[in-house]
Amino acid sequence: RGIRWLDIWNCPKLISISSEGFSQLTCLVSLSIHNCSNLLKPPITLEAASETIPALPSLKHLNISSSGIAGGWLTKMLPHLRSLEELSLHDCPQIKWLSIGQPTEPEGSSSLVSAVALSAEDQTLLKVPSNILCSLKQLTISGCVDLGFYGGKGGFGGFTTLEKLQIDGCPKLGSLLVNGTKDDGTSNMDVGLLPSSLEVLSLSHLPENLQSHFPKGLT
Repeated sequence: RGIRWLDIWNCPKLISISSEGFSQLTCLVSLSIHNCSNLLKPPITLEAASETIPALPSLKHLNISSSGIAGGWLTKMLPHLRSLEELSLHDCPQIKWLSIGQPTEPEGSSSLVSAVALSAEDQTLLKVPSNILCSLKQLTISGCVDLGFYGGKGGFGGFTTLEKLQIDGCPKLGSLLVNGTKDDGTSNMDVGLLPSSLEVLSLSHLPENLQSHFPKGLT
Protein backbone atom coordinates (compact mmCIF):
# COMPACT_ATOMS: atom_id res chain seq x y z
CA ARG A 1 0.00 0.00 0.00
CA GLY A 2 2.98 2.31 0.45
CA ILE A 3 4.30 1.98 -3.14
CA ARG A 4 4.45 5.39 -4.85
CA TRP A 5 6.15 4.55 -8.18
CA LEU A 6 5.59 1.44 -10.33
CA ASP A 7 7.21 0.61 -13.68
CA ILE A 8 6.06 -2.40 -15.75
CA TRP A 9 8.55 -2.79 -18.59
CA ASN A 10 9.32 -5.40 -21.26
CA CYS A 11 6.63 -7.94 -20.35
CA PRO A 12 5.36 -9.30 -23.71
CA LYS A 13 3.63 -12.26 -22.04
CA LEU A 14 1.60 -10.05 -19.69
CA ILE A 15 -1.98 -9.91 -21.00
CA SER A 16 -4.02 -8.66 -18.04
CA ILE A 17 -3.89 -7.07 -14.61
CA SER A 18 -6.02 -7.63 -11.53
CA SER A 19 -8.11 -4.70 -10.39
CA GLU A 20 -8.29 -6.29 -6.95
CA GLY A 21 -4.50 -6.27 -6.63
CA PHE A 22 -3.91 -2.86 -8.21
CA SER A 23 -6.62 -1.22 -6.13
CA GLN A 24 -4.47 -1.80 -3.05
CA LEU A 25 -1.98 0.73 -4.43
CA THR A 26 -3.76 3.65 -2.80
CA CYS A 27 -0.57 5.73 -2.51
CA LEU A 28 0.62 5.16 -6.10
CA VAL A 29 1.61 8.48 -7.69
CA SER A 30 3.31 7.33 -10.92
CA LEU A 31 2.61 4.35 -13.20
CA SER A 32 4.69 3.55 -16.30
CA ILE A 33 3.86 0.73 -18.73
CA HIS A 34 6.43 0.17 -21.49
CA ASN A 35 6.86 -2.49 -24.17
CA CYS A 36 3.99 -4.72 -23.07
CA SER A 37 2.65 -5.52 -26.53
CA ASN A 38 -0.12 -7.89 -25.42
CA LEU A 39 -1.31 -6.16 -22.26
CA LEU A 40 -5.08 -5.53 -22.46
CA LYS A 41 -4.96 -5.79 -26.22
CA PRO A 42 -8.20 -6.06 -28.25
CA PRO A 43 -10.45 -7.93 -28.51
CA ILE A 44 -11.67 -7.28 -24.97
CA THR A 45 -15.24 -7.58 -23.70
CA LEU A 46 -16.92 -4.99 -21.53
CA GLU A 47 -17.05 -7.50 -18.66
CA ALA A 48 -13.33 -8.24 -18.95
CA ALA A 49 -12.54 -4.53 -19.10
CA SER A 50 -14.53 -3.89 -15.92
CA GLU A 51 -12.65 -6.64 -14.07
CA THR A 52 -9.27 -5.08 -14.87
CA ILE A 53 -10.01 -1.43 -14.09
CA PRO A 54 -7.95 -0.38 -11.06
CA ALA A 55 -8.97 2.48 -8.79
CA LEU A 56 -5.83 4.53 -8.18
CA PRO A 57 -6.96 7.61 -6.21
CA SER A 58 -3.48 9.14 -5.80
CA LEU A 59 -2.16 8.60 -9.34
CA LYS A 60 -0.82 11.81 -10.90
CA HIS A 61 1.44 10.52 -13.69
CA LEU A 62 0.48 7.83 -16.23
CA ASN A 63 2.92 6.88 -19.00
CA ILE A 64 2.05 4.19 -21.54
CA SER A 65 4.45 3.43 -24.39
CA SER A 66 4.98 0.69 -26.99
CA SER A 67 2.03 -1.25 -25.62
CA GLY A 68 -1.07 -2.92 -27.00
CA ILE A 69 -3.54 -1.40 -24.56
CA ALA A 70 -6.98 -0.86 -26.09
CA GLY A 71 -8.40 2.64 -26.26
CA GLY A 72 -11.66 1.31 -24.84
CA TRP A 73 -9.87 0.03 -21.73
CA LEU A 74 -8.30 3.42 -21.10
CA THR A 75 -11.72 5.00 -21.58
CA LYS A 76 -13.02 2.88 -18.71
CA MET A 77 -9.95 3.49 -16.53
CA LEU A 78 -9.56 7.26 -16.71
CA PRO A 79 -12.76 8.16 -14.77
CA HIS A 80 -11.22 6.40 -11.75
CA LEU A 81 -8.09 8.59 -11.82
CA ARG A 82 -9.35 11.67 -10.02
CA SER A 83 -5.90 13.14 -9.34
CA LEU A 84 -4.27 12.63 -12.76
CA GLU A 85 -2.13 15.59 -13.83
CA GLU A 86 0.11 14.10 -16.53
CA LEU A 87 -0.76 11.63 -19.30
CA SER A 88 1.76 10.38 -21.86
CA LEU A 89 0.95 8.02 -24.75
CA HIS A 90 3.69 6.84 -27.11
CA ASP A 91 3.45 4.24 -29.86
CA CYS A 92 0.08 2.78 -28.87
CA PRO A 93 -1.23 1.27 -32.14
CA GLN A 94 -4.50 0.03 -30.61
CA ILE A 95 -5.61 3.62 -29.90
CA LYS A 96 -6.77 4.99 -33.25
CA TRP A 97 -9.42 7.55 -32.30
CA LEU A 98 -9.48 10.35 -29.76
CA SER A 99 -12.68 11.95 -28.49
CA ILE A 100 -12.47 15.01 -26.25
CA GLY A 101 -15.74 16.48 -25.04
CA GLN A 102 -16.54 19.38 -22.77
CA PRO A 103 -16.24 19.36 -18.95
CA THR A 104 -20.02 19.66 -18.65
CA GLU A 105 -20.69 16.64 -20.86
CA PRO A 106 -22.51 13.95 -18.84
CA GLU A 107 -20.64 10.74 -18.17
CA GLY A 108 -21.95 7.59 -19.77
CA SER A 109 -23.03 9.20 -23.03
CA SER A 110 -20.80 6.82 -24.97
CA SER A 111 -22.04 3.55 -26.42
CA LEU A 112 -19.35 1.86 -24.33
CA VAL A 113 -21.68 1.90 -21.33
CA SER A 114 -24.60 0.05 -22.87
CA ALA A 115 -22.69 -2.36 -25.11
CA VAL A 116 -22.52 -6.01 -24.12
CA ALA A 117 -19.13 -6.28 -25.76
CA LEU A 118 -16.90 -3.52 -27.03
CA SER A 119 -17.19 -3.17 -30.78
CA ALA A 120 -14.05 -2.92 -32.91
CA GLU A 121 -14.54 0.85 -33.18
CA ASP A 122 -15.08 1.30 -29.43
CA GLN A 123 -11.98 -0.74 -28.63
CA THR A 124 -9.78 1.67 -30.58
CA LEU A 125 -11.55 4.82 -29.28
CA LEU A 126 -10.12 6.76 -26.34
CA LYS A 127 -12.85 8.97 -24.90
CA VAL A 128 -11.44 11.46 -22.39
CA PRO A 129 -13.82 11.82 -19.40
CA SER A 130 -14.77 15.13 -17.79
CA ASN A 131 -12.70 14.58 -14.63
CA ILE A 132 -9.50 14.41 -16.74
CA LEU A 133 -10.48 17.56 -18.63
CA CYS A 134 -10.56 19.40 -15.31
CA SER A 135 -7.39 17.95 -13.75
CA LEU A 136 -4.80 17.29 -16.46
CA LYS A 137 -1.89 19.73 -16.68
CA GLN A 138 0.38 17.97 -19.18
CA LEU A 139 -0.52 15.83 -22.20
CA THR A 140 2.01 14.15 -24.48
CA ILE A 141 1.02 12.06 -27.50
CA SER A 142 3.79 10.76 -29.74
CA GLY A 143 4.43 8.08 -32.33
CA CYS A 144 0.72 7.40 -32.85
CA VAL A 145 0.69 7.76 -36.63
CA ASP A 146 -2.86 6.45 -37.09
CA LEU A 147 -4.44 8.43 -34.25
CA GLY A 148 -7.04 10.95 -35.30
CA PHE A 149 -9.97 12.81 -33.78
CA TYR A 150 -13.16 10.76 -33.71
CA GLY A 151 -15.59 11.73 -36.46
CA GLY A 152 -13.00 13.99 -38.08
CA LYS A 153 -13.70 16.73 -35.55
CA GLY A 154 -11.98 17.58 -32.31
CA GLY A 155 -9.43 19.69 -30.56
CA PHE A 156 -8.00 20.18 -27.12
CA GLY A 157 -10.12 23.17 -26.13
CA GLY A 158 -12.14 21.08 -23.67
CA PHE A 159 -9.20 20.86 -21.27
CA THR A 160 -9.60 23.64 -18.70
CA THR A 161 -6.34 23.14 -16.75
CA LEU A 162 -3.93 21.98 -19.47
CA GLU A 163 -0.62 23.86 -19.32
CA LYS A 164 1.61 21.80 -21.63
CA LEU A 165 0.67 19.99 -24.84
CA GLN A 166 3.17 17.97 -26.90
CA ILE A 167 2.20 16.27 -30.17
CA ASP A 168 5.04 14.42 -31.92
CA GLY A 169 4.76 12.18 -34.94
CA CYS A 170 0.95 12.21 -35.07
CA PRO A 171 0.19 13.63 -38.54
CA LYS A 172 -3.59 13.24 -38.31
CA LEU A 173 -3.83 15.26 -35.09
CA GLY A 174 -1.45 17.91 -36.43
CA SER A 175 -3.35 18.21 -39.69
CA LEU A 176 -6.57 19.05 -37.87
CA LEU A 177 -4.96 21.61 -35.56
CA VAL A 178 -3.45 23.47 -38.51
CA ASN A 179 -6.38 24.11 -40.83
CA GLY A 180 -7.11 25.85 -44.11
CA THR A 181 -3.93 24.81 -45.91
CA LYS A 182 -5.71 23.91 -49.12
CA ASP A 183 -7.30 27.31 -49.70
CA ASP A 184 -4.99 29.80 -48.01
CA GLY A 185 -1.23 29.51 -47.93
CA THR A 186 -1.03 31.88 -44.95
CA SER A 187 -3.52 30.04 -42.74
CA ASN A 188 -2.56 29.51 -39.13
CA MET A 189 -3.59 27.31 -36.28
CA ASP A 190 -7.22 27.48 -35.21
CA VAL A 191 -6.83 28.91 -31.71
CA GLY A 192 -10.28 27.62 -30.73
CA LEU A 193 -8.91 24.08 -30.78
CA LEU A 194 -6.55 24.86 -27.89
CA PRO A 195 -7.34 25.56 -24.21
CA SER A 196 -6.89 29.08 -22.83
CA SER A 197 -4.83 27.67 -19.94
CA LEU A 198 -2.07 26.45 -22.31
CA GLU A 199 1.45 27.76 -21.61
CA VAL A 200 3.67 25.37 -23.62
CA LEU A 201 2.80 24.00 -27.07
CA SER A 202 5.08 21.63 -28.99
CA LEU A 203 4.20 20.23 -32.43
CA SER A 204 6.86 18.22 -34.21
CA HIS A 205 7.21 15.90 -37.21
CA LEU A 206 4.22 17.44 -38.96
CA PRO A 207 3.49 16.61 -42.62
CA GLU A 208 5.67 18.67 -44.97
CA ASN A 209 2.76 20.78 -46.21
CA LEU A 210 2.06 21.97 -42.65
CA GLN A 211 5.55 22.71 -41.39
CA SER A 212 5.46 26.39 -42.41
CA HIS A 213 2.23 27.13 -40.57
CA PHE A 214 2.81 28.55 -37.12
CA PRO A 215 0.25 29.31 -34.41
CA LYS A 216 -0.60 32.97 -34.06
CA GLY A 217 -3.04 34.81 -31.86
CA LEU A 218 -2.36 32.68 -28.78
CA THR A 219 -2.63 34.59 -25.52
